[in-house]
Amino acid sequence: MSAGETAQTAPGPEVPDGIAIRVFARTDVGRLREHNEDDFLVADLTQGVRTLMPEVQTHALGPRGSIFVVCDGMGGAAAGEVASRTAVDTIFERMQEGEPPSGWDDLVSRLDNAIIEAGSRIFKMARSNQERRGMGTTCTAAALIDGRLFAAQVGDSRCYVIRRDRLVRITRDQSLLTQLIEAGQIRAEDASHFEHSNIILQALGTTAMINTDVTYVDLRRGDIIVICSDGLAGMVDEERIREIVLGDPEPIVACRALTDAANAAGGDDNITVIVARFDGRALPEPRDEEPPVFARYPKPRPIDFDHVPYTIHQQLFADGLDLAPRRPDVPAGAVRLDAMGVAPGADTPSAVGTAPPSGDTSVAAAPPPAPPVVQSGAAHAGDAPAAAADPPGAASDAGQAAAIRVLEWSDDEVDPDGPGTPAAGGSNAGLRRWVVAALALLAIIAGLILWESAGCGRGSPAGTAPAAPAAGEAATDATSR
Repeated sequence: MSAGETAQTAPGPEVPDGIAIRVFARTDVGRLREHNEDDFLVADLTQGVRTLMPEVQTHALGPRGSIFVVCDGMGGAAAGEVASRTAVDTIFERMQEGEPPSGWDDLVSRLDNAIIEAGSRIFKMARSNQERRGMGTTCTAAALIDGRLFAAQVGDSRCYVIRRDRLVRITRDQSLLTQLIEAGQIRAEDASHFEHSNIILQALGTTAMINTDVTYVDLRRGDIIVICSDGLAGMVDEERIREIVLGDPEPIVACRALTDAANAAGGDDNITVIVARFDGRALPEPRDEEPPVFARYPKPRPIDFDHVPYTIHQQLFADGLDLAPRRPDVPAGAVRLDAMGVAPGADTPSAVGTAPPSGDTSVAAAPPPAPPVVQSGAAHAGDAPAAAADPPGAASDAGQAAAIRVLEWSDDEVDPDGPGTPAAGGSNAGLRRWVVAALALLAIIAGLILWESAGCGRGSPAGTAPAAPAAGEAATDATSR
């Protein structure tokens, strides 16, 4: 190269205008389950298209926005599949209605109401069909209309954001394990050995009302989101997820590599993952060492919030009112381990509550209004539906994998004036019914005895008993006959 020549550099990839999205999703049955109860939604709401075909794999963000959802169904036989499919169908249907969102509040309100309606539909379907009693699904949904991504959470599926070489989880598992860790009762490094790590505290369809937890993050150019069911998050650690996603820029390749990694680690559950990359001039470049920062969004308070049996500590609402459970003496999301048949020991509390916002990790000892019932999970090894509700501490039937899935109030303890809310004194409702039935039965038996006694004495004068014949008289009378 001569001194007068200017060094030429290869042009970099052209940055599109607006916000460009490259996305793909994949679901896999895993190695142990016989059928797949997971489902997902990838949709360009502006085009009104939900597909993995090229028109959605690479699309520009339009005025109606885009949405990505992962649902992990439960309930046995086909019930889990029905629950997760109903959830994604309902969310897509509701997010398509009306005019494009007018702003962030409108988008969050629509997303919140769509998830609540999905839960209500599943709940009604489960009540109307005995074979589907107890079915439900987790739901992690991410939506955006501009550079701010909102993630709505119910259950323990997850949403991660990867920026440059850093991975941050922007959702909080609504699980017993998470509460115990936050309360300081279990160390994070011991979480993998916790016996009830698969118990979640909320799911669509298990109650008439649910409460979503909404967080948000402002995207930067080159950011990646990963939304997955616990079939991936429970088998592959976060560092390995980060390495796999950063190892290939194509979401279709990353999705396959992630499901393969979960299967290689055992494939104990269904595996579902969505990978989406964001680019475009509308997104600012990330500053050096700038991590993804997320926060809770002050969402509109859901209708009938007082009837929601599970509340989220430190949650914010747009009306500015304090979050409070239905009964003020019950800590948000309180769970009693002894109601599950787990004997509290030195390292296991008998009652757990969420940590106060001040950072105090003391354990709240107030019991919930009624003992929770452990719902069975899917009977993945057979075709028979799982029981709607097993007794606390009951062991799984042979052939059922991961039976304990959801903590929920039993149907017998639901207040008819407040759907999905435990009735006052509901913990003794079953005992009271048995006592009343026993007393009624005893009264009937006593009446029969008295009636029989009265009937036997009608042939004799009142107050006298027939005299027994002498032995000789009886013999003479028998001979004369």
